[in-house]
Amino acid sequence: MSNSHCIALPMSREEIYKITKEMRTALRLENKMKFPVIDFFEKTLFNLIDNYNFPEQKLITIREDVYINACNNEGRARMTIAHEIGHLFLHTNNNLSFARSDNNCYKRYLDPEWQAKVFAGELLIPKDLIIGLSPMDIMNNCGVSYEAAKLHHDIIKKINP
Repeated sequence: MSNSHCIALPMSREEIYKITKEMRTALRLENKMKFPVIDFFEKTLFNLIDNYNFPEQKLITIREDVYINACNNEGRARMTIAHEIGHLFLHTNNNLSFARSDNNCYKRYLDPEWQAKVFAGELLIPKDLIIGLSPMDIMNNCGVSYEAAKLHHDIIKKINP
C-alpha cells in the first residue's frame, strides 16, 4: 500500500544553519546564547510576516500548554515553537510536494520535518557559541532540553574534534 508524504526542496544542515545565522545577525542576536523565542514569536515574527512577501497566508498554531511551558523556559517547548517557526520560513506550497513511496525511502534532507527540526536546533543552539561547552552547559545557556544539547554537542565535536 502506498503512502503520500510531503517532501521539500533539498536543504543541508549547513544551508539551514546559514538561514538561522542570518536571522540572528539581522536581529543583533549573533552573540547571544539564549534565543528569545517567545519575544520573537509574539513580537518580531509578526512584523517580519507583514514585511516579508510570503507566497501564501502563513499560520502557526501552538497548543496552550506548549506556549505556557515555553514562557516558563522549558527547553522542549521552546524547541517546538522554533520548529514551527522553521516551517514558516522554510516551507511554502511552492517548495513542497507529495511523494508516493511504498517504504518511505526518501532522503532526510528532503523531509520538511527534519528540516524544521534542524532549523529549531540551529536557531536555539548557535554552534559558533557552544564550542567547548558540555551538554549540560549548552542546555542551561541555550534554554533547550538535555537531548537537544547533547545532540548539538556531539555534532560540534565531530566538526571540531
